[in-house]
Amino acid sequence: HQTKDPLVACAAVVMSLQAIVSRAIDPGESAALSVCRMSGGTTFNIIGDSAELEGTARYLEQSVGESVADLVHTIAKSTADAHRCEAHVEYAQLAPALMTSPEAMGVAIGAAADMLGESRIQRSRASMGSEDFALYAERIPASYFWVGSQGPYPAHSPRFVIDERCIRVGADLMTEIALRAGRVDWPQL
Repeated sequence: HQTKDPLVACAAVVMSLQAIVSRAIDPGESAALSVCRMSGGTTFNIIGDSAELEGTARYLEQSVGESVADLVHTIAKSTADAHRCEAHVEYAQLAPALMTSPEAMGVAIGAAADMLGESRIQRSRASMGSEDFALYAERIPASYFWVGSQGPYPAHSPRFVIDERCIRVGADLMTEIALRAGRVDWPQL
C-alpha cells in the first residue's frame, strides 16, 4: 500500500490517452494518437522507480494538434497524481501538417497526366503521414505525391524492397514538374 508503481501509472495514462481522439476531438476533424513504446523496471520481481512512454500524434489542423498536446499534458499529470507518481511530459511538434498548394498540385497532376495517363493517377484523401517537407510547404507553393512501387511489403516494413523501375518514373516526373513550374507566374513570396 506504500508502493508507487510507475508502470501501473503509465498503463493508466495509455488507457486514458485513448479517449482523446474518440471523446475530445470533433469527429469531423482528423486526428490519431498512438503510444508506440512503454518501458520501465529492470527485472521481473522488482517494482521500478520510473517508466517511460513514447508515441506520436497526427492531425491535419494545427488547432487540433494544440488540443491534443494540451490534453496529453493534462492526462499525464493528473493520472500520475492519482497514482502518487510524477509525470514529466516532453511533447514536441516535429513537423506541421503538410498543406499543398492547389496551384502547385495542378502543375504536378497535369505533368503526371500527360506523362503517365490520367488512368494511372490515384487521387487520395488527406494523409496524416509525418513529413518534414511540410516545413518547405509553409514557405513556398508545394505539391506532394507518391510514386508507386507496389511490392508485397509496405514502405516501412523491414522486408520492403523498392522496385527500381519506379525511380526512373519519379525522376522523369519531377523533371517535367520542374520545367512546367518554371513557366508559372508564381505570386511573390
